[in-house]
Amino acid sequence: MKSFAKIVFINSIILIIGVIFLELLFGNWTLYISNNFLKKDSTARFTDRYYETVFTMCPDERLHHIYCPEISHKNKMLPTDGGEVIVSFINKSSIRVAGPSDMSAVTDVTSYDVINIGDSFLQADEIPYEYTLSSVMEEASGKTVLQVGMGSWAPLNFYAWLKKNELRKNVEVNMFVMTNDFLPNYGLSNLNYYRLGEMGESGELQFGDFSFMWKIFGESEFPSLLKHALVMNSAIYRLLLRIKTKWKEKKSPLSISSPDMFSDILTDPVKDCDRIKKYENITVLTRDYVRLAFNKSCWNEELHKYVDSAIKDIRKSINEVNKVGGKMRILMIPAAWAFEDEGVDGKTHDAYNMDANAAITAEPLVEYLKLKLSDTNIEVVSLEKLIKSAKKQTNKNYYFPTDGHWNKKAHKMLGTWLAEPFH
Repeated sequence: MKSFAKIVFINSIILIIGVIFLELLFGNWTLYISNNFLKKDSTARFTDRYYETVFTMCPDERLHHIYCPEISHKNKMLPTDGGEVIVSFINKSSIRVAGPSDMSAVTDVTSYDVINIGDSFLQADEIPYEYTLSSVMEEASGKTVLQVGMGSWAPLNFYAWLKKNELRKNVEVNMFVMTNDFLPNYGLSNLNYYRLGEMGESGELQFGDFSFMWKIFGESEFPSLLKHALVMNSAIYRLLLRIKTKWKEKKSPLSISSPDMFSDILTDPVKDCDRIKKYENITVLTRDYVRLAFNKSCWNEELHKYVDSAIKDIRKSINEVNKVGGKMRILMIPAAWAFEDEGVDGKTHDAYNMDANAAITAEPLVEYLKLKLSDTNIEVVSLEKLIKSAKKQTNKNYYFPTDGHWNKKAHKMLGTWLAEPFH
């Protein structure tokens, strides 16, 4: 028995040493300790090693995922997208801010006249902070403008954020929804979020993480700081979070065996429902987008279910804004492939298998939203039409060819347009 206990003890010591070795090798503890205990300059941690190890996304009970607070991260664009290195700074409220000096601040949401909220198009980590549409809008309008964006957020997340934060009286809210929020085969579309969480006692959707123990301690300072330290610096803890997220996410096949290449140009809504049969053998994600190009009478039950889920949560957000006497409008973000000359590299990705000059409109989806929200007096804006109009006048590209998000030209154009009086 003693021999067995000795083996267990030795193996435990080896395991502990192994964990410590991995944490020192892949974690961020050295910089954490030096900054917090040796009281170094707060910006000293922004080294190449820091950028390689920092965990940018943290789990959140109501929002699913957010920026980890008080971090900075680099996004190196591909050569085809210009090759620029973009540095983003995040404050204590998990909101992107202008620079390191703002990272220790907490965002006072009530101090903003306008809130622009959306997904990765509003996260905008492909361009410097000062070029974002909200910065352009603020300078042009003289109003205080807050930009809130997180990759793959959907109307459900927008509602959770608006409900969580106190809003200014008469606030103006521009909600940017993206076509993938409505797709059955996109893993983080609105309805698919409901498969990742569970309804809490409050009747709101909640998401879990590996931090169940923190609820035992409540919101006391020490557990909160410890949780933040683990998420930010522990390589093993971050790995467990990633494994859990991947385990729970709905696995959607991105393509079928030997899918046909999509090369059509569907820049006008399709009314002939029989034509939809032609696209059964393209990748499932591209097929989802193609279905949105058809008149709503051609949509199947599944697509209606996914679209209506997003609209339901949009209505919840409208109610939150109405509580403070605010105004709100919905702006539909088109994918780059709504235009023949945009996102040419992204179109050819295996997940979509499109021809570089293919095009798929989403105007039927915009019209459906207008119909379903007609009783709210909320304006639904087609950014596809707005961008097409701008392209005719300027002959510019507004999307990165490979990354697929808006470039500086798009943010400047949209920010200037948003500065005009609220409709």
